[in-house]
Amino acid sequence: MRAMRMIAAGRPMELRDIPLPHAAPGWVVLRVEAAGLCHSDLHILDGSLTHTMSTEEGELLTTTAPITLGHEIAGTIFELGDGVPSRFAVGDRVISGGPMIPRAAPGLTIDGGFAEYVTVPHEKLQFIPDGVGFDEAAVSTDSIATSYSAVRTTAGVSAGETVAIIGLGGLGLNGVRTAALLDSTVYGVDINPLTFEAARAAGATDCFTEVEALRDVRPDVLVDFAGTGSTTEQALSVVRTGGRVVVVGMAATAVTVDTHRLILGRQTLRGSFGRTATDMTEVLDLLAHGQLRPETTVVDLADLNEAYAQLERGKVVGRLVTHP
Repeated sequence: MRAMRMIAAGRPMELRDIPLPHAAPGWVVLRVEAAGLCHSDLHILDGSLTHTMSTEEGELLTTTAPITLGHEIAGTIFELGDGVPSRFAVGDRVISGGPMIPRAAPGLTIDGGFAEYVTVPHEKLQFIPDGVGFDEAAVSTDSIATSYSAVRTTAGVSAGETVAIIGLGGLGLNGVRTAALLDSTVYGVDINPLTFEAARAAGATDCFTEVEALRDVRPDVLVDFAGTGSTTEQALSVVRTGGRVVVVGMAATAVTVDTHRLILGRQTLRGSFGRTATDMTEVLDLLAHGQLRPETTVVDLADLNEAYAQLERGKVVGRLVTHP
């Protein structure tokens, strides 16, 4: 079967023929119908993201090449391993979107969805509702669900609050939409004003090119999808007393925190990674009811290197998916 493989950090991925996988006990083989391209893959590919997951015990795990990337996966069940629950059947439409299993995370710690077929532990499978396509289901597993979890679960946004979303890429736009669905007043921040139209369409009241422009707004919550370090520092300087700052973006590995401001302002600084199974279920329901509508563009599996180059240059609006 065809697979786009990461051979080593700092090198382009290569299209390879690899053996068709088989389902071990408790696992299934999926025929990959759609796999999303995630910005975090750029940092895996260039070697700058050294830790991609953590265990419950606090152990940090890395993505080790050679590996097939692609952790946003939607497909149909092709083969069932022994012991897989009877609720699953060949031909079912599913995503790899269940609970985080660090040592069995397709596209991060084991081979993922940039291939015609992929093996997934059955615990990670969730059914795709009727009316939801494979492309939107695939990107929902990370781009939408990660944003939804950061805004709703980690930040705890509630109706009537003022929320600012920093970084209006694929995740940030979904963060704007989530905050709007929660009946908050939403502002967007991005250095690229070309993202503003999409942000306003998603529910933003206004948009700015600098975090500092929010100083008079004094948001209750800022969710930093850029994570450049300076964006987090600026977020802490403009959030209201008792406000919350949630960091999702991993562009920087360190940030300087004014602890006096943090303490005296009774502010909360939290990180948000991934999503819960409950978050994922709620996102799929919102998709099924048309309340979330991700914008996706399909690229050929052989063109992933160029697609990631476009993503790195900020030339992509919405989310990219491939059909292996």
